[in-house]
Amino acid sequence: VVADTSVRGMIGVYSPIHRIGKTKFAIRTARQLGRSVPVLYLNLEGNSGDNYYFQNREGNDLGDLLYYMRQDNMNLGLKLVGMIRQKGGVDFRNVDREEWLRLFEAILEKSIYEILLLDLGDSINGLYQILENCGRIYTPYIDEGIAKAKLDQYEKSLRISGHGEILSRTVKKRIGRTKMQERYLPGKKG
Repeated sequence: VVADTSVRGMIGVYSPIHRIGKTKFAIRTARQLGRSVPVLYLNLEGNSGDNYYFQNREGNDLGDLLYYMRQDNMNLGLKLVGMIRQKGGVDFRNVDREEWLRLFEAILEKSIYEILLLDLGDSINGLYQILENCGRIYTPYIDEGIAKAKLDQYEKSLRISGHGEILSRTVKKRIGRTKMQERYLPGKKG
């Protein structure tokens, strides 16, 4: 992963191709960027599996932060001190895009973080509008037929829906397969 530290604000990681290591890529990107500037990584997938990546960590989650934001009486900077990662527990489909964008803006304005790295999934409400607000979007992909077809369909969908501008800030990143993924390719015996 070679992350560009010149981009500040919201950086999205999204791929229409699933089970290719997108979250691992996003975490590595956040860590690399974090060597130069303060970065907050937020996993916004419906079922993130974050206990795999962040074992033995308890505390508040993104749902709690959304609750505090809705109350309009909190000091976001203080609340973020103990909430530097997202764990499960919130149904992202019930949060509208305006709330997401308000939260992201508040985090960037009222905290130490210069970069908000969003690991985005399909279940988030207002995905395209959130991507429009990202200064950069990393789109991991793998080099295989169905993956290319999904990526082409996603790009066509962006253009047709009036969100083609997202593509101008998108950096496609080819990533390799893990041995586990190779085992389950069609025609392979595992």
